Amino acid sequence: MNEIHGIRVVLGVSLLGWAGAIAQVVPTTPTKFGNRAIGGNGGAAVGLVTPPKPEPVVRMVSYISLSQPRQWTSNDGKPIIAKLIAFEDMVVETTKAAAANERPQMPKLPGKPTVVKDGKVRLLKEKQPFEVPLDRLSAADREYVEKLKAAVAK
Repeated sequence: MNEIHGIRVVLGVSLLGWAGAIAQVVPTTPTKFGNRAIGGNGGAAVGLVTPPKPEPVVRMVSYISLSQPRQWTSNDGKPIIAKLIAFEDMVVETTKAAAANERPQMPKLPGKPTVVKDGKVRLLKEKQPFEVPLDRLSAADREYVEKLKAAVAK
């Protein structure tokens, strides 16, 4: 210990006290944020209820095939291999768990499927349906569609 002008100076204690003050620096913005519950429980997450997740829905679509896969030709000569399908789809929606446990019942087939609608036919290529105007098909394909339409009408 040294005395300077009647003041005792203890270097070790003064330095430790000064170093201790530096070690207690608190940032103004906390780095971790937590969830606080509504109410006066001091921020504890007691009583928070998370809503249950909805069960996934499985949607199964079946198409009514009116022909085997065949080559269709547009009136400008471009070929495509596809099936002719009806405009009616059979759709079943169920939960994922129910679909895994049992096979869902498919709806009944329509009495007479629609072959041509608004001057268009519906083709299925690579599991993707699309509509094609009849006037875009070749004469032979239009004749095939008309014969099939007459057969379905009987």
